[in-house]
Amino acid sequence: ISYEDMLKEVTKGKTDKEIGSEFGFSRLTIGLLRRKYNIKSKFSDKKSHINELLLSEEHRQIILGTIFGDGHFNTKGNLKICHSAKQYAYSHWLQQKLLPLSFNLSYTSTTNSFSFGTKSLDYVKNLRQKFYPNNIKIVPEDELWKLTPLSLAVWFMDDGGLMGSNNFLSTEGFSHEDREIIRNYLKQKWGLTTTIRKHFKKKQNKYYFSIFFNAENSFNLSQIIKFY
Repeated sequence: ISYEDMLKEVTKGKTDKEIGSEFGFSRLTIGLLRRKYNIKSKFSDKKSHINELLLSEEHRQIILGTIFGDGHFNTKGNLKICHSAKQYAYSHWLQQKLLPLSFNLSYTSTTNSFSFGTKSLDYVKNLRQKFYPNNIKIVPEDELWKLTPLSLAVWFMDDGGLMGSNNFLSTEGFSHEDREIIRNYLKQKWGLTTTIRKHFKKKQNKYYFSIFFNAENSFNLSQIIKFY
């Protein structure tokens, strides 16, 4: 099938299966050839458009929170969320909250964890470009300022914890400059004063850096996110 013929059939709005039936090839073969020609399927565009229509403001808030936390997302716009079996209730809550864009939870015995993915979203694809401009995760300030109490709650449930009775956010995945950007944001937007704590983990044999909340600011953070 020539490039011109393929482009002509795709422009008509035909699926890979329909093109394959016409030319005597399988759907997978047509898909491979179409990608080789770098011709985007109109059907794929239609599915992507439908996914975007299903994306609510609550979806956006949750996705943004988990991207600052433990969420993994690829260049195609798929988000994958994975947590240990101890956090099953949280994983289930996230999966339900992201319906109808999320797939079912699946259990992996080798890692004793639950995970699920989402359908491809342009929103996630665009966020990846912002968070990984040079394949290194950064803090995009414009997205940071879009965080809501729900987003903060998801971020904390993903990457937060307790040191004694005080809260902290694990931020070893960010640079020192990005940690300072986060601290400045927490102070300006929510009135939360924080410090950077360096602590050594024997199991990993390395130092980690966290954003630490003292007793007063731990309480104030809990008042912001407690509804979630």
